Amino acid sequence: MNMDPVPHADPITQVTDSLVQNFVKPLYDSCNEKNYFAYVRCLSQIVDWSYEFYVHYSHKMKDWEEFERSRDNIFNSVSPDEFLRAWGQYKIQQFYAGSTSPVQAFDHES
Repeated sequence: MNMDPVPHADPITQVTDSLVQNFVKPLYDSCNEKNYFAYVRCLSQIVDWSYEFYVHYSHKMKDWEEFERSRDNIFNSVSPDEFLRAWGQYKIQQFYAGSTSPVQAFDHES
């Protein structure tokens, strides 16, 4: 995966960095409150997603060519980065669908 902004970063850090780059702004922008705590909740949500992605996909994606042809490639992606972005988009849509607003979704986690 081409998600390594920090040399030799662990896989969860790589996934987290990519998801933060792509999804923290839209997640934060959708929050009613704009403060440090709302931003931290957004980051926390993305860290949770990163762990979920790592558990479900990291071992399967070690051989990208095999994964690309497999049924696990549910987004028909042509690269690991594309798959992660599509998966992140799916997670953010799922997150929004689970509540009338992202702030409410965060409130339910507490």
